[in-house]
Amino acid sequence: MEKEIRTIQEDEIDLKELFKTLWQKRVFIVVFTLIITVLGAVYAFTRTPIYEIDSTYRIGFIGDKLIEKPNVLEQKLRLIFNVDNPDKKIEKNNPKITEIKIVKGVENFLKIKIQGLSNKELLSKNKEVLDFINNDYKYKYEEFLINTKNKIKDLQYNLNYAEKVEKRKIEKEIEKIEKELTLKIENKINFLKKVKLNTISNKIEFYEKKLKEYEKNIIKINKNKTANKSEGILVATQLQTIQTLVMSAKDKLEDLKQLKQNILILQIEELEFEKNNLINEDLKKLQVNLNIELPKKIYDLNQKLLKEKRKLKTNYFKNTYAEGEILKHKNPIKPKKKLIVVVSFVTGFILSIFLVFFIQFIKSFKEDENE
Repeated sequence: MEKEIRTIQEDEIDLKELFKTLWQKRVFIVVFTLIITVLGAVYAFTRTPIYEIDSTYRIGFIGDKLIEKPNVLEQKLRLIFNVDNPDKKIEKNNPKITEIKIVKGVENFLKIKIQGLSNKELLSKNKEVLDFINNDYKYKYEEFLINTKNKIKDLQYNLNYAEKVEKRKIEKEIEKIEKELTLKIENKINFLKKVKLNTISNKIEFYEKKLKEYEKNIIKINKNKTANKSEGILVATQLQTIQTLVMSAKDKLEDLKQLKQNILILQIEELEFEKNNLINEDLKKLQVNLNIELPKKIYDLNQKLLKEKRKLKTNYFKNTYAEGEILKHKNPIKPKKKLIVVVSFVTGFILSIFLVFFIQFIKSFKEDENE
């Protein structure tokens, strides 16, 4: 039991002895720590400084479509600028693109980080990347502009054709049909006036003359009446016959006058009304075309033309550009001088303490062997 207690006591670390050892070797600790710290400082202040810029690109677009799928553009830039090559070193006038990635949650933005020996080189490289993207997809913008301008030309031609040629063509068709219809109606009116009315007027004149003759005959017969019975019967028969003829002539005369009035009031007036208000299926279709369909067509063409013209404005299509300011670091990101000096100091201090204890351990070990 006593042997075990003695062993434990021998194994216990005497803290006072440790501090005493450290105090004795304080000069070594200070000098060693200072040397390591100076070496770290020399490394930090002699190493070539590395600068970094951080920029965000908004991918170019035409309307609501991007010029390229973000993941495709990302992979293309990684390949062209050798981003994934771990052996590529940062050299003078040859900065290194360290990161190209799609901004999380916003697929039409790319984030790019570039490291180099000066901010001037980095800005130049950043411009090189931007110029590459815009030059590589320049053909899409040119194709879009050519197609849009051609559409505008076609629409302008169709609009001018509709407003000047098509409209005039319909108007001529309407004029032609109106003339044909008017001519037909006028021919009917002329026929009624010159032929039918003349014929009726001649008949009326004929029957009026007949009536006058009949009246004269009646007067003459009445004057020549005799007391002779047989002659009286003959006269009465003649009078009756003439009266029948008179009645018949009056009826025909009345019918003819009624027919004349009917032609003048109804037929001719109706034709005149028809002439002033021409009605025809072909004419109706042309008028609908002229007054409704053609204006609608012209309106639609104008709207399409305005829409295509709006596309030529810069807010409809745009090249890839840097969104916001490019984040430049005024001071180098590498080496981190303060951190290196602090780490060197801490490392030197800890290492010096370790060496003191290690040397003390070696000495103790040799002393035990000599004993």
